[in-house]
Amino acid sequence: MTQEQALNILKTGANVFLTGEPGSGKTYVVNAYVKYLRTCLVEPSITASTGIAATHIGGMTIHSWSGIGIKTKLDRYNLDKIVTSEYISKRIRKARVLIIDEISYRFHEPQRGDIIVFRYPQDPQEYFIKRVIGLPGEKVEVKDGQVYIYNDKNPDGFVLDESGYLASDVKTYDVTDQIVSLNSNEYFVLGDNRNSSKDSRSFGAVNKSFLTGRVAFRGWPFDKMTVFHTPTYPTN
Repeated sequence: MTQEQALNILKTGANVFLTGEPGSGKTYVVNAYVKYLRTCLVEPSITASTGIAATHIGGMTIHSWSGIGIKTKLDRYNLDKIVTSEYISKRIRKARVLIIDEISYRFHEPQRGDIIVFRYPQDPQEYFIKRVIGLPGEKVEVKDGQVYIYNDKNPDGFVLDESGYLASDVKTYDVTDQIVSLNSNEYFVLGDNRNSSKDSRSFGAVNKSFLTGRVAFRGWPFDKMTVFHTPTYPTN
């Protein structure tokens, strides 16, 4: 396996055991993956079982990173130590943990407003996180800074009220005024950072087969712990 192949596997987000002969390029691959994560605004927490390996990838050993040593379980003393140690807290706060629900969509369809994880249609080895805006069978139009939805219930269309998660001064624009028609298995997705998001306005609708799951919970850092609920809209 080449270094590029190994890096592409890491980018899928799967659990990977990377091994090889000394000098085969493991450190290079890990460093390339770390660089990729940071371009995605994800700050990885880099650990290793041995000091020399951690040093080579700009990290540290597991027990040094956590500050509590290797444990089979964490008791109240350990947790208090993490919380009260400024050095440990600063390091751990850089990590971000999202809990992805990969089960629910086996039993029901994605809903408007869900925050989903999916494979980038133009490069399925990359993953994106966006919000579902348009549902299968609907038409979506972006114009005058707003999103319009057309469906069987609202053939004349309605303005999607996104005040539940977007600031009042946020506008949605597109380079064209084209109305996008969604097939029976397609979704129109947008990022909440509308001015700089790469989403369905540029790469089109997302086929259901590319969906991985729904973002259900942000578990870390503790001060930003959040349960993500599907928003309700005045008109659907």
